[in-house]
Amino acid sequence: MKANTEQVVTEAGATEEIVRFLQQHPDFLCEHPELVEKMRVPHHCGAAVSLVEHQVSVLRDHNHRLRREFHSLIDRARENEALYARLHSLTLALLACQTPAEVFETASAGLVRDFDAEFVVIELFAPQPAKLGAGLPQFVGADGPGTALFKGILESGDTVCGHLRPEQWDYLFSEQWEKPGSAALQPLGGDEMPGLLAIGSRDPGHFHPAMGSAFLEQLGGVLGAILGRWI
Repeated sequence: MKANTEQVVTEAGATEEIVRFLQQHPDFLCEHPELVEKMRVPHHCGAAVSLVEHQVSVLRDHNHRLRREFHSLIDRARENEALYARLHSLTLALLACQTPAEVFETASAGLVRDFDAEFVVIELFAPQPAKLGAGLPQFVGADGPGTALFKGILESGDTVCGHLRPEQWDYLFSEQWEKPGSAALQPLGGDEMPGLLAIGSRDPGHFHPAMGSAFLEQLGGVLGAILGRWI
């Protein structure tokens, strides 16, 4: 029994030495091609294939995976290019607006038409400036319930995507859709003009925390800058 144990230990040590040697000399089999033809590698189906055939198979699978990843990147780049083209068009339309009311209408209509938004709400948590007259429902005042509900988001200035608290969803979207879905929230204007762009979806999984927010951040910056001309 002792002899058998020593033999196993010796064989294990020799195997480790061989592995280390091959790792340190990756060109060894290139220098001794006659060994490659004699080596066999177990196949996943149980048969045996030569080392060369195994390497070719591995490289082929790796190549196919790289091709899939490449095409996925190309598709994503095309989607992003189309997205930013639509954002550019919406920005030009917003710059052409002559009143805040036109800005609110153009932004909401553009998001629904060109960006597949289901619900769009824009609210400014400040009193409406006297020079703008009255009657713009987007100015909800600084002391309304919305200021407290979204205080953390407004203070951080960060884009939020995913599920809202029930009271937040009800405040923004209950008139369009009572059941909780998902939403993307983009603060507007900062301290001088605290506001919120909210885009809602019936689908609970449509907006999620892992999705990119660059588009919303840019749109929020554009809206804030344009509305700042009147406020």
